[in-house]
Amino acid sequence: MAKKAQFYIFVAVLLCISAYSLLSFGIVAKEKSTGFGMLYENYIHESENVINNALYTGTDVFSQFDSYTNSFITYAKTRNTDFGVLYMIKKDDELRVVNYLSSPANITSQNITIMPHQSMTLKPTSVLSLRYKGNDYNYTFTNESVQFKALAYKS
Repeated sequence: MAKKAQFYIFVAVLLCISAYSLLSFGIVAKEKSTGFGMLYENYIHESENVINNALYTGTDVFSQFDSYTNSFITYAKTRNTDFGVLYMIKKDDELRVVNYLSSPANITSQNITIMPHQSMTLKPTSVLSLRYKGNDYNYTFTNESVQFKALAYKS
C-alpha cells in the first residue's frame, strides 16, 4: 500500500509543477506607460471634465480650457516629453483654434496659417482641414453646441 500512495503523491507533485509552469508564463506584469501616449490619454480625458465644469459653472469655456492646457503643458515638461497640442473648441457660433505645437499649422480649408502659441476665432464649418508637418488631418463638426477636437504631437 505504501508504494501505491507514494506513486499518487509523486503524480500529484508532477501535476502541480506542470500546472504551475503552464500558468506562470501567462502572468506578466505590464510596465506602466509614462510616455507620450499616457499624456495624450490624460489630456483628452481631463479635457472633457474641464469643458463640462466650465459649462456647469457658467464660466468662459475658452479661457477655462486655455488655462487647463497651459497647466497641462507645464506638467508635461516635467515628464521630459515634448508634448504639443493644437485644439479646437466649437461653442455655438464660434470655433476657437489654439496652437501649442512647436511649428505653424495650416488650416487648409480656410487658407490660414496659425503660428505656435497663437489662437484665432473662426466661423464654424462642418469640416476643418489641417496640415501639420506634411500630414493632413480632417476634423468633422456636427450641430452639437459644444465640441472639442485636438491634434497632439510629439515635437
